[in-house]
Amino acid sequence: MNRRFVSVVLIAAGGCFASANARADCFDEAAKYQQVNPLILRAIAWQESRNRPEALNKNTNGSVDYGLMQINSIHLP
Repeated sequence: MNRRFVSVVLIAAGGCFASANARADCFDEAAKYQQVNPLILRAIAWQESRNRPEALNKNTNGSVDYGLMQINSIHLP
């Protein structure tokens, strides 16, 4: 996955903890920036975490998936 895309999604997801309306704005802004349909980002968030920003998953290889989009820790700086 493109590191730039991951960074933008992390930044957008990081600001989305406040409310559903704020989350919608974040998805719209991130989608516009990446030139993708915002419904794609919403679908990923639903599939990965059921739209739960606090979601955390520990994998058998020792990595961790964080947040709404379940970004894996190997992609973090």
